[in-house]
Formats: sequence, C-alpha cells, structure tokens
Amino acid sequence: MRKIISFMHISFDGLVAGPKDNLQGSLNELKQQGDQEILLFGSPTATHSLIEQNLIDGYWLFVNPIILGQGIPLFTGSTAKTQLKLLATHQFTCGVTEFNYIVDKHKN
Repeated sequence: MRKIISFMHISFDGLVAGPKDNLQGSLNELKQQGDQEILLFGSPTATHSLIEQNLIDGYWLFVNPIILGQGIPLFTGSTAKTQLKLLATHQFTCGVTEFNYIVDKHKN
C-alpha cells in the first residue's frame, strides 16, 4: 500500500509527499503506476477536494468516545450525496470504534 502525506515536501521509502496544489495529479500518477491501494493522510481541506473530485473509493472512520463540542468537520460543503457500504467495524479496548466503508459506485 502506498501512503500519501499531503502538504509536506518530503519523500522516503514507502511514503510520497503530495503537494497541496497538485494532489489530484499525484494520485492519478500513482494509479497509472499500478498501485492497488493508496492511503491518504492529510488535512480536511485535502479530503474535501478529493471528495468533490470523486477520487475517494473508501473511508476508515474512527469514532472516539469524547464530545468536544467543536472541531473541523470532515464532510463540510459537499454538494454531492455519496452512498457508502459498510465493510467492517472494530471496537478497540480504549473505546474507539473503527468503521470501514467503501463508496457504493452502483448507487452514486
């Protein structure tokens, strides 16, 4: 699995830095190289951009058992409705729950 760190300008074995102004180009280049899975770590701004460009195939969402009252929303400003299909869940001993979804391309 190739990992992309957005907004950074470093590169070392297994990690690729994707500049914030060409994240879509970086992803498309990796896909053309035949990478099967690409994992993106980055800011909500990068995530919002990729959602709008329909470039996200799946989501791992982690729910922490804490109510903060505020924060940066993950799904803000999106105009499209995206249907998701639940693949798996996992509850960790610390109380965090993982939800693993794929985008249901047949319903979108």
